[in-house]
Amino acid sequence: MSRKSFVRDKLDLNRMAIKKWRHEGETNIYIADKLNVNSKTLQDYCVKNKFYTKKGRPKKWIFTDIQKENIRKMRISGMMHKEIAVQYSMPTYVIAAFCQLNKIYPKKEIMPEGMKKCTDCKETKLYECFGKNKRNTVLGLSSYCKDCKKEMRRKWYYEKGGKEKLKKQKQTTEYKLKNSEYAKLPYRKAWKRNHENERSKNDPVWRLNRRVSTNMRCSLRNGKEGYHWEELVGWTLID
Repeated sequence: MSRKSFVRDKLDLNRMAIKKWRHEGETNIYIADKLNVNSKTLQDYCVKNKFYTKKGRPKKWIFTDIQKENIRKMRISGMMHKEIAVQYSMPTYVIAAFCQLNKIYPKKEIMPEGMKKCTDCKETKLYECFGKNKRNTVLGLSSYCKDCKKEMRRKWYYEKGGKEKLKKQKQTTEYKLKNSEYAKLPYRKAWKRNHENERSKNDPVWRLNRRVSTNMRCSLRNGKEGYHWEELVGWTLID
């Protein structure tokens, strides 16, 4: 039995359950997780059999007046959708949809002039305490203060394998400096171009071979298609 037919039989066995869940308002992802099948396959199956959700919000996600007020307060205070969802044991998208529908957004703090709030430690500090970041088009400053950034770098260096990465990077840099090819010019392409120019000055046979090859490739519609020009012409430079 193929994998496709096995999944189809599995869905047919749970047909009534799928219909019930969809009628109650469960998402395809939730049902697919329950049945351990691909969500896209389940979606196609539901469309084919016309298993649609009931109009309106599902009963299990109806909020009481006290819940609505608490969610409003938490969201205005600056709590994330995920944090609120954990408290109420609900999916994050339900809280996000509720807040968007009722236009509940976090309250924007009015910062004093020359001050900025750190995203990590949540402290309000002077602009001098933040590093520069060109991607931030408003102020040109980093989202994290220098102290938090320092702590992040320390964790990356000691806990997330940053020490080994820097060691390898240092070895590569040392190799490039010692190697004559990289010592001459910073980029490989520039070195190659320089090398070809020098060779064309000193080696007339190589220069002639190069010129014939280039002119032939330019004159042919599809190029040489990987062939050497001598194979196409039928004679060599020596002839």
